[in-house]
Amino acid sequence: MTTASDILSAVQSRVFRDDTTFSSTTTPTQTEVLRWLTEDVKTITGICAQEKSELGRTQGSITTRTVSISAITAANPGAVTTSSVHGLTSNDTVLIKSVEGMTEVNDLQFTATVVDTTSFTIGVNTSAYTAYSSGGTVYPVNYTLSNILGINKFGWVLKTNARNKINLINGIDLVDYSPSSVSEPEAFYIDESGDISFCDTADAAYTIKIPYWAVATVIDDTTDTVPFKGVFDNLLIESLSIRILNRDEYDLSHELDWFKFLMGEARKIVRMRQNPTTSVGL
Repeated sequence: MTTASDILSAVQSRVFRDDTTFSSTTTPTQTEVLRWLTEDVKTITGICAQEKSELGRTQGSITTRTVSISAITAANPGAVTTSSVHGLTSNDTVLIKSVEGMTEVNDLQFTATVVDTTSFTIGVNTSAYTAYSSGGTVYPVNYTLSNILGINKFGWVLKTNARNKINLINGIDLVDYSPSSVSEPEAFYIDESGDISFCDTADAAYTIKIPYWAVATVIDDTTDTVPFKGVFDNLLIESLSIRILNRDEYDLSHELDWFKFLMGEARKIVRMRQNPTTSVGL
């Protein structure tokens, strides 16, 4: 991956043409150049978002799951034992279906409180329920977005097996979905805890891709990584060089040269990457 240091080194060779390196005493200073690099990166990110390019987004994934029930206690609160690791976190919402005996818990959603890796309580008093006999499945309803979407809770979801689009919906749209229905999801929403919830509840293990437009981070250190996997490195180098070489000009029109160059060339690269068979005029 390209670092800010790599970009600055290439710019230095164009601007100074000697052994001078950017520092706190050079003109411009290293801090200024890093700030300009951040502006360039954010400009390209915006272009990628407008063009719906994969170059400007970060992709995470969620794997949905189900787990079989082996026992449910008649207690206050009732506790569910699963036949394998449930993978839940306390306060996760779960849907329970197909239990025999204690049928009172079927087709209802509960808030889980984890006891250990294979058991959790469901927050209701099951003491008077019919005794559990067999069967049953736990369907996790919500999945944490931690380390997947961060603060960027928007975008869309694609199922990798068929690339079927799943739409992001809001709370009003939920009236069309049954909370007890399980199938391959058709939509998702972000709940009040910031977690992703699927509609309908996933009935099996699906690997669901989550593309989202990544907000460019501030590049304020030479060790910081520059995004886009090197695709735009030459544009960033050229844009910074134009900006630095024009810094002493009195003609303000020069100040726009870096921006026009970056916008035009970045769009060409994006469109060529989207359709390699299409030529883009110079």
